[in-house]
Amino acid sequence: MRRNMTAVMLVCCLFITGCWNRVEMNELNFVIGAGIDVKDDEVQLIAQVARPDVLAADAPQEKAYRTFTGTGKTIFDAIRDVTLRSPRKLFWGHHQVLLVSEKMAEEGLLETLAFFARDHETSRHVHIAIGEGEFKKLFTEHVYERSIPMMFLVPLMEGYKANAKTFAIKLHEFLKINSTPGMCVSLPIVRLRQENGFNMYEMHGTALFNENKMVGKLTPEETRGLLWLRDEVESAIIPMNITETAKEKDPLVQEVSFEVLSAKTKITADGELKFTVKSEVDVSFGEDNFREEVPRSEERKIIKKMTDKAKKIIESDMKQYVERSKEFTTDPAGFGRAMYRQKPNEWRKYEAIWCEKMYPQIEVTYDITVKKSGNMMLRDLDAQ
Repeated sequence: MRRNMTAVMLVCCLFITGCWNRVEMNELNFVIGAGIDVKDDEVQLIAQVARPDVLAADAPQEKAYRTFTGTGKTIFDAIRDVTLRSPRKLFWGHHQVLLVSEKMAEEGLLETLAFFARDHETSRHVHIAIGEGEFKKLFTEHVYERSIPMMFLVPLMEGYKANAKTFAIKLHEFLKINSTPGMCVSLPIVRLRQENGFNMYEMHGTALFNENKMVGKLTPEETRGLLWLRDEVESAIIPMNITETAKEKDPLVQEVSFEVLSAKTKITADGELKFTVKSEVDVSFGEDNFREEVPRSEERKIIKKMTDKAKKIIESDMKQYVERSKEFTTDPAGFGRAMYRQKPNEWRKYEAIWCEKMYPQIEVTYDITVKKSGNMMLRDLDAQ
């Protein structure tokens, strides 16, 4: 009996050995960036794929990437359409950036992203953004100092923490926000620009959505107001002119800059469509344009006026964003979410008509505190 079992097991091993479903690297197209557009009422997929053979060369003479385009009734159909022009299957394991054209975003975003959220070969950790301008050029044009242009976008997106005028968002974060009551989604905007004869990617503003359709845009400055309210400002520069703080004929100071070290913002629902925004900002003195040494007796007075002006600038950023978002009837800052969490009974009354009718009627009170850290004048640094 034991011998029979051993013989059966040995025979079975003959049929289960080997890599029967293996796929070699040279049989795949490694997608780095992809874009979704609309063309002639069909979905158009644009994929930028890496060329490992060129990247491995000591002195490559060709581009290290190729661009493939496919069209179809659905995204999946467009992806398979690429195989009519390339024998290699698109491999999504290294996919880093997904761009959506403005036209596609205006028709509906959730349906566009559904495939990438569901398919087992794609990742929910891919960065997503809106592509502005001539969409296909974002994939076909060579970008300065980058062998694969799409790889330039990831560090560019993640560098938002230094300026607070844009932000980065991944697919799984988008899906979470989209399913949160009282929140509307927003996406960063990418465009192509020329600088000194070279093509460069640039993060430029924010696309706003209502019911998963793009309804408007924010400028980089308006985007900062959104980030203040969402408590997503980690660092920023606040330049200001405080000439009025000095003598009229001989101003001590023209332009100064505060660097934001940390910021904490909370939205509180007070009831009856009234909200309070409390923000605590810690800044350091970063740059000045002093014409002469400032007397010690004047420092405290000037510091007070500088922090007061910084408060006004931050409040202005927030107000500018709120008014702009009311025009587009969308609430990506989360005033509705604050009501949902803190005033659930009131939220149930307004939920169905929040963005279209109730959000434009909200009243916001701002309570901003700016605290300065570090030395005031550059001469203090010299003295040390």
